[in-house]
Amino acid sequence: MTQRLSKTDFLHYLHCPKSLWLARHKPHLVPAPKPDAHASLVQQQGYDVEAAIEAWLGPKGYTAQVVFEAANGAYARTDLVRENADGSLDLIEVKGGVSVKKSHLYDIGFQACIAEMTGHKVRAMYVAQIRKDRVKGAHEPPFVLRDVTDQVSELLADIRTQIALALDLLNTASIDETSCTCLVLSRANHCETFDHFNANIPRPSIYSLPRMDQGRLTKFVESGRFSLDSISENEVSASQKKSLWAMQNGAPFVDHGYIDQFVGALEFPLYFYDYEAFATPLPQLDSTKPYQQIPFQYSLHILHGDGRLDHIEFLAEDWEVPVPLLDHLTAHIGQTGSIVSWNKGYENGRNKDMAALLPHYETALNDIVARTVDLQDIFKHGYVHGDFNGSTSIKNVLPVMAPELTYANLEVSNGGEAMVAFAKMLGLPQGGVRDQLRADMLAYCALDSFAMVRLFQAVQDIQSARITP
Repeated sequence: MTQRLSKTDFLHYLHCPKSLWLARHKPHLVPAPKPDAHASLVQQQGYDVEAAIEAWLGPKGYTAQVVFEAANGAYARTDLVRENADGSLDLIEVKGGVSVKKSHLYDIGFQACIAEMTGHKVRAMYVAQIRKDRVKGAHEPPFVLRDVTDQVSELLADIRTQIALALDLLNTASIDETSCTCLVLSRANHCETFDHFNANIPRPSIYSLPRMDQGRLTKFVESGRFSLDSISENEVSASQKKSLWAMQNGAPFVDHGYIDQFVGALEFPLYFYDYEAFATPLPQLDSTKPYQQIPFQYSLHILHGDGRLDHIEFLAEDWEVPVPLLDHLTAHIGQTGSIVSWNKGYENGRNKDMAALLPHYETALNDIVARTVDLQDIFKHGYVHGDFNGSTSIKNVLPVMAPELTYANLEVSNGGEAMVAFAKMLGLPQGGVRDQLRADMLAYCALDSFAMVRLFQAVQDIQSARITP
């Protein structure tokens, strides 16, 4: 029986051909996807964008959800199609983002090829997206139609070739199941079946080194060097040397000078804080932009010089401009003392956005930005443990430095789940389930800020003992 090829399959094939083959011929070997409520929320937001764009373009003569099916088994469903007076077609692919990616070009190019295989002539191709800088309440349309005809036309010959190769592969009864094309990709971009095809790669490996650039990765792969024992310090970047040393030696890399300098620059009291924010592609609040992250919650632990620890927290009761949150936060962060976050670019980004949205708070927010330090920096430069596995995510650092703390038993255990819980909470009456969701979100955010306190205390222990823990 001839295998079928959808545009989703085609994009899967472009990423990793063997992974697509395995999913079709041996699906029991493909790891089952973990339930992801946040991914479902994002998907629903995407559907909302599609519906809004279709409503915007519908009066202009476009037909939604047109299916083209070629004799070779390839088929495509195009979001919007318009037939011109000469019988040619204009194709529109609806995307929820704000810029055109290479994958978008291959996506609509696949549709154009299948349309041509069914006897149609494609005149033009467009990507319909959200207008990036348009704020809610502005007069201009919230969407933009980007003509990608010329860009896609340059790819069509390759797309036709790849379609034929993909169908040939799918109709092959067996393949070499050792290695796959993801070997030359960073760990974050590996296919879901990477471990099946590359079972002999040791752990840790070259993929455990942080911020691996394409040139170095390709060099190591082409020479068959996956074990860190085969890599020398002069072959990696300065930021990778510390991780490499720690993993090769089975001991943490410690730079006491860096730690002393970082800690010595801090001023008590220390304010450890963390935001949770919500973003939507279609802005819900006036004067906000697509995907603008609006904080709805924060947790703040205040560590005083005498060791006393206070905890302050806030969680909005409604989807609102964050005036109540800022009133609460600025009432508890004093005029002196260092402000500590993990990956300060995120918190500072939210502060700058809120300062632009609410000029009345600009001075206070700019002061918070200026006083903020990034605790993560210590674990990039001052203390690097092999068990971090090349990552300085707090979820990787905490089990090594403070194993008594864990997110595993929390009902809400990451920012995506917090967004889902908040969206769900807003639709519920007071009491019962709503109260439980509040408690779950507060517990998660509190652990985020308390985890930073414990990690800082672990750093103090290293500093005072002058030995690794």
